[in-house]
Amino acid sequence: MKKGLLITVNYNNWFYTESFIKTLISFGDKSIKIVIVDNSPKTTDNSISNLVSENENVVYLKTKKNIGYFGAVNYAIKVVDNNKYDYIIICNNDITIENLNFFEILNEKLELYDIIAPSIKTKENIQQNPHREKKIDFKRKILYKIYFSSYLIAKLINYIVRKKRIKQKEYNECEREIASPHGAFIILNKTFFSKGGFIDDGFFLYGEEDTIMAQAQKLKLKIGFVPDLKVKHFESLSTGKSFTKKKFLIQRDAHKYVQNKYKLYKIINSKETHDSAKAQKRM
Repeated sequence: MKKGLLITVNYNNWFYTESFIKTLISFGDKSIKIVIVDNSPKTTDNSISNLVSENENVVYLKTKKNIGYFGAVNYAIKVVDNNKYDYIIICNNDITIENLNFFEILNEKLELYDIIAPSIKTKENIQQNPHREKKIDFKRKILYKIYFSSYLIAKLINYIVRKKRIKQKEYNECEREIASPHGAFIILNKTFFSKGGFIDDGFFLYGEEDTIMAQAQKLKLKIGFVPDLKVKHFESLSTGKSFTKKKFLIQRDAHKYVQNKYKLYKIINSKETHDSAKAQKRM
């Protein structure tokens, strides 16, 4: 069995973290090292402290402040030697792995792909992978320019897209190569790193999928959607997370970073001066 490192990030939601970790422990797979990175300002929940003390394969790390999703992942990688592992799983805490043979299937699929995107379904059974089926085309570039032109326009587009996804009944559940995995659960083969890939944390949030996609395109890495790997995401698209202006600014800042570094698409006018730094400090 290949050795894996699973890094999950907590931010003020110990209920989901505890539930997820208990599920992983119940699998009884000693080949998986579990690292919890706590980005929240609150102190450690006692139940998590007990889980860590009772299980040598579980590690708890506390950041001094909220350093973002990939920032927390890199923090963990610096503490835990990732070179000892055959793959790294980066995931939210509000998820669970549904099939008991998940890691057996994963071991086989690691022979085929550098990056693996499992089936991720919400509480309403809505499929979230692939995040992107194909590379960004001209129509998508135009949509991004419109989307990031103002908060109100972005909010409207966000609402329309969410409603459309809720109504969608059928999904292509065939295993295949895709352009980008959903950030809630990303599996990185050790080949991702050996071929030059890295966890880019030059943004706060919302650039995870696009930085992975950009590196995959540049380094010619294979991203595989593997629906036999089943993950449940306890995110509700019917209610949806509040699309605040703070979120919009952080999102736009991430996309601007991706554009400047990877030149995937031009989405932000250079004259725009909105900065998400204040929004980040409030998180």
